[in-house]
Amino acid sequence: DQSRLAEAQLSNRVVEAATMARMAGKLPGRWDLILTDLLRPKLDPRVVLERFIQRNARTDYTMAVPNRRHVGRGMYLPSLKSDHLEIAVAVDTSGSVSDKELALALGWIEQVARTFDSYRIHYYQVDAEIQDKKVLETGQRFDKTVRGRGGTSFKPIFDDLKANWEIEGLVFITDGHPNDGWPEVPRFPV
Repeated sequence: DQSRLAEAQLSNRVVEAATMARMAGKLPGRWDLILTDLLRPKLDPRVVLERFIQRNARTDYTMAVPNRRHVGRGMYLPSLKSDHLEIAVAVDTSGSVSDKELALALGWIEQVARTFDSYRIHYYQVDAEIQDKKVLETGQRFDKTVRGRGGTSFKPIFDDLKANWEIEGLVFITDGHPNDGWPEVPRFPV
C-alpha cells in the first residue's frame, strides 16, 4: 500500500508540473504524449467483462440472501440473483494473439461458467473464419483445444450471430486488429 500511495503522489506531481508547462507553452510534444498516457485511466479487462456479464445476465430479486449493503442500516432489502446466463463468447484465435492471452481468455470463460447456476454459452473460436462453434451448457466439460492461428476477420462471427437473437450479448476477446475492418454494429450488446 505504501508503494501505491507513493506512486500515486508522484504521478500527481508529474501531471501538475506537465500541466503547468503545457499552459505556459513549454511542454515538448513527446512529453505531451506521456502526459496523455498518464491521464488515461487503465481498466482491468476482467472487471469490464464481469460488469458486462452481470448487466446482460437474466437476473431476479431474492430475499433468500438479503442485500448486504443495507443490512448494516437495519434494512433487509432483496439482492439480485443471476439464475441463468445465455451469451455468446468469441475468442480471436488468430496468429497475432499470444498463447498467454489465449490461456487467459479460456480461463476467464471457465470462471464465468462457474459463477452461474445455469448457463448456455455460444462459444466460438475465430481467426479469418469460424474455426470452432459449440454450445456449452451447465455442467458440460470445457475443451481448451485452440483452433485457428491464421489471419483475423470479425465479419464471420457477426454474420453468424445475426441469426441468433436470443443471446443477451457477445463478449469478443480479441487483440482488436482485423484484416478487413470492423463490421456493422449488431442489435445485441458487444
